[in-house]
Amino acid sequence: MTLSVRNRLLGGFAVPVVLLLAVLGVALLGMHNLASRTKTITDVSTPKLASALELKFSAADLNGWQTAYVLDRGKSRADFVKAEAAFRSDLAKVVALSTDAFDQAGVAAIGKHFEAFLALDVPTWNDIKAEDYAKAEQIALGPEIAVYTSLFGSIGSYVTQAHDEEVVAVSSFNSGKRNATIIMAVVAGLAALIAAIIALLLAGRITSAVNQLLRAARGIARGDVNQQVAVTSKDELGETAAAVQTMIDYLKGMAAAAGRIAGGDLSVSVQPASSEDALGNAFVGMADYLKGMAGAAGRIAGGDLSVSVEPVSSEDALGNAFVGMADYLKGMAGAAGRIAEGDLSVSVEPVSSEDALGNAFVGMADYLKGMAGAAGRIAGGDLTVSVEPVSSEDALGNAFVGMAEYLKGMAGAAGRIAEGDLSVSVEPVSSEDALGNAFVGMADYLKGMAGAAGRIAGGDLTVSVQPVSSEDALGNAFVGMAEYLKGMAGAAGRIADGDLTVSVQPVSSEDALGNAFVGMAEYLKG
Repeated sequence: MTLSVRNRLLGGFAVPVVLLLAVLGVALLGMHNLASRTKTITDVSTPKLASALELKFSAADLNGWQTAYVLDRGKSRADFVKAEAAFRSDLAKVVALSTDAFDQAGVAAIGKHFEAFLALDVPTWNDIKAEDYAKAEQIALGPEIAVYTSLFGSIGSYVTQAHDEEVVAVSSFNSGKRNATIIMAVVAGLAALIAAIIALLLAGRITSAVNQLLRAARGIARGDVNQQVAVTSKDELGETAAAVQTMIDYLKGMAAAAGRIAGGDLSVSVQPASSEDALGNAFVGMADYLKGMAGAAGRIAGGDLSVSVEPVSSEDALGNAFVGMADYLKGMAGAAGRIAEGDLSVSVEPVSSEDALGNAFVGMADYLKGMAGAAGRIAGGDLTVSVEPVSSEDALGNAFVGMAEYLKGMAGAAGRIAEGDLSVSVEPVSSEDALGNAFVGMADYLKGMAGAAGRIAGGDLTVSVQPVSSEDALGNAFVGMAEYLKGMAGAAGRIADGDLTVSVQPVSSEDALGNAFVGMAEYLKG
């Protein structure tokens, strides 16, 4: 007959329960015996030994304070009286705990020696009061010591007796505990052995199937769907194993489809196991949905912002995000187009404080407006413009600052040259600095022209001026002027030597000096 798993387990649990009840009965009996022996230890043996030790300490205090008051001439007598009272109190405790004949005999001996000790203390105290200290010391250190020794010895014998009683009581407790433990261990061992045999018999038919199911479940829980369950029994475990194997095959198909989708393959085809297959139908819908999203994303990635995405519902986070992204990028593209055409009046509204692109567009537009304004003022000749770079990496801003400073320097140099100050020094910023190098050449050229003009003004007509090119109007004019003045000077020299045959040809009707020389020659000839 094939038993169900339920009946097997019920039978397997019934036998151990009966055996555990037997162990419980043995344990209760052992606990009762141990409780009785524990009471003997805690209520009799241990308190008796503790009281005897306290009495022993009190006896030592009693003798000590007697010796002290004898040596300090009675000053410590009050402490001796207190020690006597403490001894009597401790002795009363010992008497109360002494219940057998041996205890009572020991207590009687202690009381006898105590009274003898007190009897010798009377003359000792009388001698102290009579100030016969030598006699008091003789009693205290003589007969009194002998009596105290007997007292201390009788207390020691009682302590030894009490200690032996406690040892016997503890030994009895340990023996009972050991016996109870052995009995419970034997009974429990038998119960465990029988239970183990039953468990092994059950395990032989159950654990194989359960282990296979467990391994499969753990593998699936880790995401490993490559599991195999082979259970052929006809009970509940066999049916469960068959259902689990079917589920594993189903999950393998879903995992393969999910892997292809995760790898970007949206051509995967999923066949739901039935109309109730929630996971399969969800996979089909997800694949179709992702295909649509991928198509839209591809068009957007290709720059086509005319794409239209229809979210499947108000909860469609990806679809709604795509719609928002497309609208957002259309707005950004429009703004970028206007800026690229030079229209800096464009207005961009970031969708949030986290809108990196939108905020960057706003910042870029404001920045370019500022740069355009500064460039306009510089183009209009206003070199007082102030440009603040937004950071050390602001290439355009830093270039504007450098350009403004450079042009201010050039304007200052040009102003000084325009005022006739040819001592100005211009340093080109590089070999490619066309304006700076031109300023240096112009300054050197004008300095040369000024030097030549100075020499001519000083009457030195031997000056030689070399025009820098055929278009050098000033240089060529200086050459013509020098030649003209040399001719005038030669004519004047000949006239000064009395040669009035000199012929002077004015270069034009406006040649005042040439015309004056002609008139002067005619005059002198006449």
